[in-house]
Amino acid sequence: MKSSFKNNLAMSNHLKSLLKKVKRSLWCLGIRLLPSNVYTLARFLVFGRFFVTSCFGVGFQCHGYRKVKLGKNVLIGNYVRFQANPINIGEHSQIGHNNYLYGEIHIGRFFMSGPNVCIMAGNHGMEVNGVPMVFQNAKSKGIRIGDDVWLGCNSTILDGVNIADGSIIGAGSVVLQDTEPYAIYAGNPAKKIRDRRDYRQGE
Repeated sequence: MKSSFKNNLAMSNHLKSLLKKVKRSLWCLGIRLLPSNVYTLARFLVFGRFFVTSCFGVGFQCHGYRKVKLGKNVLIGNYVRFQANPINIGEHSQIGHNNYLYGEIHIGRFFMSGPNVCIMAGNHGMEVNGVPMVFQNAKSKGIRIGDDVWLGCNSTILDGVNIADGSIIGAGSVVLQDTEPYAIYAGNPAKKIRDRRDYRQGE
């Protein structure tokens, strides 16, 4: 994994150097190529089309980037880490700083997450007594998150959970079960505390 990432980084640096030379040549011909276009072209050549229409913060790490699919206008915060198997994120979504996404995760449109959110679609095997858990097979059911969902900072979503459309998960919550549409959950384990549709305008 590390060697693959280093190879991609080296390729990116090589492309940037090559594109600078192209830019100078075009400049001599009276053609201007903006730096933003150079960067977009380099990302397209290295990572593929889905990375072009998204914005990434510093320190982003992605393992299994070929299994990642991002919609238009997806914003990825600083020091976010993906371990994709696969990860799909809908358009106009925002991943907060220092988020960790692991396993099979499907996120809808207009999603938001605060900093330090963990979406963990995987679990250690523990059924065989006498065998250390580290040697047992891992398992995954996957996580599905609907449209217009907001995960508060430091919240954790565990494997097998479906977050319904319009749900809000309070800061520091641990979600173990499926949520209802447009409901607000908080606590460890997370429990429903209110329905968004009960709010009056201006409240």
